[in-house]
Order: sequence, then C-alpha cells, then structure tokens
Amino acid sequence: MKRLKIRLQYDSSRYIHLAISSVLFVLTIKSYYALILLLIHLIFLIHSSKNLLIYSLVVILVLTLRVDSFNRIEEVNSGTIISIEDNKLIVKNGYKYILYVNNSSSYEIGMKIRFDYESYERDPMNLLGGFDYISFLKSKNIRNEIIAKDIEVIDKDFSIYRIREAFDAYLDSNYSKSVSSYLKLFLLGEKDEVDDFVLDNVNKLGISHLFVVSGMHLGLLVMAVKFFLKKLYLRADITDYLIIVLLVVYNVLTAFAFSIMRASLLVIGLFIFKNRFFSRLDISAFILVGYLLYNPYLVFNQGFVLSFLISISIILGRDFFVSDSRAIQIFKIGVLANFVSLPITLGFSAQFGMLNLIYNLIYVLFVSTIVLPMTFLVLIFSQFSDIYHIVIKMFESSLVSANNFNYFIDFTFPNQFTRTLYWLSLLFFFVFFHDKRRRYGLMGLGLAILLAMFAKDNPFISYIRVLDVNQGDAIHLHDEHCDILIDTGSKDEMHRLNQYFISQGIDKLDMLIVSHLHQDHYGELNHLYNSLLIDEVFLNQETDLIGSIDYQVLREGDEIRCSKFNLEVISAYNGSNENNNSIVMILNILNDVWLLTGDIEYEIEMKLIESHDLKVDVLKVAHHGSHTSSHEDFLKIINPDYALISVGKNKYGHPSSKTITNFNKLSIDVLRTDESGSITFYYLNHIDIVVIEEFWLDKKNRMRFN
Repeated sequence: MKRLKIRLQYDSSRYIHLAISSVLFVLTIKSYYALILLLIHLIFLIHSSKNLLIYSLVVILVLTLRVDSFNRIEEVNSGTIISIEDNKLIVKNGYKYILYVNNSSSYEIGMKIRFDYESYERDPMNLLGGFDYISFLKSKNIRNEIIAKDIEVIDKDFSIYRIREAFDAYLDSNYSKSVSSYLKLFLLGEKDEVDDFVLDNVNKLGISHLFVVSGMHLGLLVMAVKFFLKKLYLRADITDYLIIVLLVVYNVLTAFAFSIMRASLLVIGLFIFKNRFFSRLDISAFILVGYLLYNPYLVFNQGFVLSFLISISIILGRDFFVSDSRAIQIFKIGVLANFVSLPITLGFSAQFGMLNLIYNLIYVLFVSTIVLPMTFLVLIFSQFSDIYHIVIKMFESSLVSANNFNYFIDFTFPNQFTRTLYWLSLLFFFVFFHDKRRRYGLMGLGLAILLAMFAKDNPFISYIRVLDVNQGDAIHLHDEHCDILIDTGSKDEMHRLNQYFISQGIDKLDMLIVSHLHQDHYGELNHLYNSLLIDEVFLNQETDLIGSIDYQVLREGDEIRCSKFNLEVISAYNGSNENNNSIVMILNILNDVWLLTGDIEYEIEMKLIESHDLKVDVLKVAHHGSHTSSHEDFLKIINPDYALISVGKNKYGHPSSKTITNFNKLSIDVLRTDESGSITFYYLNHIDIVVIEEFWLDKKNRMRFN
C-alpha cells in the first residue's frame, strides 16, 4: 500500500481520487459492488488525505443532488428543436426530450414549438447483458420520451446545432455517399451511414476505438496546425490561443462529442497549467468529475466510459512504453487499449481474436499515417476523393480478410465482480510497474481472471432463471453440463434473448422446449435455432409453423434428464384449446420441486391435482397470471412457497387481481417479471442455500437467501 499511497496521494496525481470517488458513487445507482468499493476508498482517504476526503464528500453531495434531478420527471410543453430524425424530434428545454410525431419533414432545427402530449410507455426487457435504454437516454441528457400532438411553431431562431447540420449537408452534396460516410466517421464520429458489416468486422478485430473521434484525431490536427503556424513565426502563446479557437470550432462541428471534447479540454488544460502543479492525470480527473457533475449518467454511456478508460490508462501506463520507438509504442498502447476495454467489448460478441493485438498495430499505423491525413486532405481538396474512395475500399476488404485469417476464442466476464477485479488488477499493475515481484504477481492475477472466464460452467452453482421477455415466457436452466431453454418469448426485432446468451458466453443449448404454439412462447425459436447450436427441440404437437426445424413431440409420461435437471411431463396435448395443450412439467433440482405450467387453465389444473400428488416449492404461474388459471383450490393443494409470473405490458389485464388475491390469501410469495425483472434462483450445489436475485437493467439488483 505504501507505493500506492505515494503514487496516488503525494505526487501530482492525487486528484485522481476525486474521479474514483465520483465514478464509484454514480455506479452505486446500479451496483452493490460499487458501494463496497466506494466505502473502501473513502476509508483509504481517511487514513491518507483528509483534504481529499473532504473534496470527495463535497463532490458526492453535489452528485446526489444531480442524480435526484435526473430521476424527476418534469412537465414540458415547449422547447427548441435541436435534432430531427424519422418521425422523431429532439427538443431542448433545459433538458432534452424525444418527441414522437407523425411527420417530421415540416420541421427545422432552431424552431421553437409548443405542444400537447401523452406519455410514451416503454416496456424494457431486463435481461442480463441487455441494453439499458433508460440510462442511455439519461446519459444523452434526455429526460423523457413523449408522443407529441397539436404542435404549434411559435418562433424560429439561429441554433448552434444548425452548423453541424449544414456541415453534414455540405459533405452529402460534395462527395459520394461512400466517401461522405467515412468523412463523417473520422471527422465527426458518425457511424450511422457506415455499413453494418464494416462495424461488425471492426468490433471483432478490437479496433473500434479507431472509429471514435479521439485524441489521435485531435493530435494529428493540432500537430498540423502547429507546423503551419510555426512557419509564420508566431509567438508560442498566440499559437496556443489560435489552437484553442480551432478546438472550439471543431467541437461545434462534432456537436461536442464526448471523446473530442475530452481531448480538447485536456489540451486546453495543458496550455493553461503548463509547467504548473497539475499533471495530465489531474487534469483528466478534473474533466471527468466536471462531466459527471454536469450529467452523472454519462458513466453508463459506453462511448464515454471507453474514452476515459483508455485515455487515463495510457497516462497511468506511460512507464510501460515511454522509452520505446514509435512502432513499439503504438503496439503497446494498442495492447493496453484492448485489455482495458476488454470487459466492455466482450459484451458485444463474447469473442476475442488471438491476432487482434497484431491487427491493432497494423490498423493504428494505417489509419494514423494514411486514412486520417487523407481525410483532412480530402476535406480541403475534394479532387482527391476518388483516391480516398479506393483507400476506403482497400480498408474494408482488408477487414474481411483479417477476420477470416484470425482465430476466435469464446469467453466473457460472467459478472460484475470479475469485471471489477480485472480492472483493479490492471490499476495495481500500473501502480507497481517498477516492482517486478508485484508486477508479475498482478499480471498473474489478471491472467487467472481471464482463465476463470473460460470456466463459466461453475460446478458449484446451478440456476433457474425466469427471463423478462415482456408479455411472454422464457425460462433458462443452467448448470456446468447442461443448458435448457423453455419457451422463447415473442418475436423480437432486436433479438435480445440471443444477446442474453452471448453475454453469458453460451453458444449451445442442449434442449429448447416450446410449451405450446402461441407466438409469445415460440416467437424467437427460428432466430435462436439459426444463431445457437441446439441439440434437441421439443414441441407439444406436430406443426408446420416453425419451418424446417427438426423437432420431437413430448407427450404425457415422458421424462427428460440433463445433468442435475430432471423434467417429468405430466400433461401435454389435450385437444382444441391451445392453452390447455401446454406441456406441463415437474422439475426437480436438488431439494426443490418446480411446476412449469405453460398457459394451462382451470380445467387442466383440476385434472393435475386429481391424477398427481403435487407438492411444489416454486410455481411458474400459468398464462401470465390470468384469471383463467391459478384457482384457489389448485393452489391450496400444491402449496408453493413462490409464485413466479412472467408478464409485461399488455391489454389483457394480466396478472388478474383475482389471481393475485388467491396468492395473497395463502401467503404465497409472488414475484413478477414486470416488477422484478429477470428472476433467478441460484442453487449452491453442496450447500442447502438458495439465492434469489431480481435483476433490473437500470437499478441495483435485489437479492435474498432462502
């Protein structure tokens, strides 16, 4: 700890503690791990620097007020249009608001409008590895989404956002689409017009940081301007002021993109504090804290996080490459950027290319020495756009070839704890870089964490997870030797269920069981079948609804065994009522008995208690809590401890108040996916303890022990 104390307290990098405290505090919105780390960090400051502790507490107090402000929904009925997309207006009135309209073609940026509205209710899927859209909107300073009506234009004025719009229009009118899309990419950070296959290949190669307008772009621009101004024999201070003006103009053009503004503020800070007390790390910390005081939810924006993670780690890791040649420096910085960003980039594909570090060196050199200089050149001299087009096509072709000549390994960070431990090991590696024994020990720790991710099949834990797929059913059973999915939820254009499996490092299912042929139970079957390796598919009856997928039919009396899971079919196809045709199964896992009911109704419930001696610990409630199921007589007989309802926003009144009353009468603990998110029962295989987790994307999980 002594070296850490010297590095982070007594030298000029001590203000990094303000950034650490700020980030950890905001992360406590969603994470108990962050709360624990924040307490540890504050205790460290108590013993090392009372001043920094006081500064940190003041910042935390202000952040508390800012977070509270972002979580308050305020009425708004007017604002200025700052952005226009298809049938969507971004309006600013203090904060930003998304207005959904029938036709956006008659509106212009800078218009001041007045409107009536109704709330836009979004029904998110709270799936592990899912996209937290609510926090993303807040990170964009967007307070709310509303459906606008009776819009009245009351004024029109100049808006700084029109400069960006005019620059986009200039590029579109003076260059071909393929050229303008890359000019927007490398000058403005716009990815929307770049083909998806290019972005996919870039992500696989781990070079997505090249597609972010960042310090590399800014450094090249500043270096070129300095070279030009030097030829004019201007004083150094005048040169600095002109560069600051240029940076302001560039930020306006990029609409104040996080990465370019961060790099600009760092350059300006270095000009201001030249040869003074604050270091690069201090200035970066001040910039980070300033951003979070402006908008705490920026910490949940991946672009923002990657920008600061990589830039601060390069400053911290300066000793790692400072004395090397340029090529070796680029390679080492690439290695550093890849390892620091790994927990985030693995969330996109759960794959890592073994040759990515080599490709990173090649592409950084290619982009920094050829593509970026040509981008600025083509912007000034459009005559070179044909040559630029050829270079871009070579670049795109090389991406495909590079990925074809690569070997990918599948792994991911299984939870927040391993991600946190991984980043801490990297931090301490930088701190103890000059201490060989500790440095190699920390390298070993980081490697052990990476290797542990390959062992995602934990032999000590099994789980059953009722997934939040809105108004539908999907249940995932997992242990170290088996993965079963029961139902898939409705068809989802974003294929979020598939993304869930990617985030968990699962590319193969032993079984996929469809309880019955209603769309909210099999809607994603075809996509999952084409995306994952699935050994066996089971249905409740023969059908042509699922195309050419090979399947088997489960019938009453069938048994399925898969590692620790034992499933017995006690009801299946019964006739014309498809709800009652649901496959009903008893699931035995360690000491617990689950009853999985599909969408059965009262008739089948009565039949089951007449033909079977049912004593159940956990009931997967039938038909999303409809009044047609969960009869009181049925519940009295099976006597479950927990009732799990898979339900989302719907027009059917699910779950029925009558059903909820039945559960309450019998003191049955009810958990609903629309209120609890994804619900997981973790079974510790060698200890008689069950941990129940309720998972939301936009807030802390709730856990209990049973």
